[in-house]
Amino acid sequence: INYGTLIIDGANIAGNSVTGNAGAINNMGGTVTLKNGKICDNKASVGSGGAIYNTFDEENRRATFEMKGGEISGNDAYRAVIVVRGSTFNFSGGTISNNTVHQYMIDISTHGEGLAGVATMSGGTISYNTCNSAGGAFHVRGGSSFTMTGGKITKNTCAGGVGVDRSDTKTYYGGMVALTDSGIATLTGGSIHDNQGGGVNAGDQGARLTLGGTIQIVDNYVIENDVHVDMNIHVSNWRNQTPVVDRANPLTGDALIGLYEGHFFGDPDTYNCVLKVSEANNPLSADEEAELMTHVQCNRAGGELFYDPDCYSNVGYWGHAGYLRLRRAS
Repeated sequence: INYGTLIIDGANIAGNSVTGNAGAINNMGGTVTLKNGKICDNKASVGSGGAIYNTFDEENRRATFEMKGGEISGNDAYRAVIVVRGSTFNFSGGTISNNTVHQYMIDISTHGEGLAGVATMSGGTISYNTCNSAGGAFHVRGGSSFTMTGGKITKNTCAGGVGVDRSDTKTYYGGMVALTDSGIATLTGGSIHDNQGGGVNAGDQGARLTLGGTIQIVDNYVIENDVHVDMNIHVSNWRNQTPVVDRANPLTGDALIGLYEGHFFGDPDTYNCVLKVSEANNPLSADEEAELMTHVQCNRAGGELFYDPDCYSNVGYWGHAGYLRLRRAS
């Protein structure tokens, strides 16, 4: 599709195989909408975009992929079932399931001319996919962005090592949402739960993770030396990449964030900062603090979460600010 329009409403696109990119659909600057039907059992064995490859056209016009229903399943690619390169992907309904990739399930990246990839998820389900690297659902890089306001990411499996030593002796922390090279994610609704490989990995310099609303990130894990270990959020350098809770859209309703002291960061200090929740000289009120504490849980035996309204020494890169901190078990 070259700056055209395709609406899929009941048809199946299945059984195709290519040695390059775009196992089923190559969208160059056009608009593709999946309402009903299937994109299934396609293959890009040495390329990218096992189901659909979205990119700009010769005049740098962005491609758009709207998934409102239907199914993307059983596809296979070296890199990504869905590629969003300098383009837009809006996912509001349907299922993305049982796909297999070597790198990144959905790859959101920036074109060299400054066209940042943009992805949103407001509904639908991503489940039972297998990825051999970071980004078991979304891999966001190069200043591109991902916003989640609804839907479910569950029962997927991934590996990878964003910001982590990838020698054979180290555990791989992949993450269903992986941010690299200044990737940006804002998570305010929906759920990321029961995934193997971790929940969210903000494991690269410049990554920005903002949490708020009713987002749930719980019961995600990694297998470490044959042991099930909780892993909901991982950062490799918490001084530069501490996740932020949006005070203008605070955690509320059914929101729940599982925090695990042992793998949230690598710093051995007695007290650690896990969420930035207020700015300097503007602390949370007692009611705001109490509400925040109902939406976070500590998975570390003996660990204690507490609010520090004026923290500096452990987070000098940020200056004074208010942080939710975790006191290690004695």
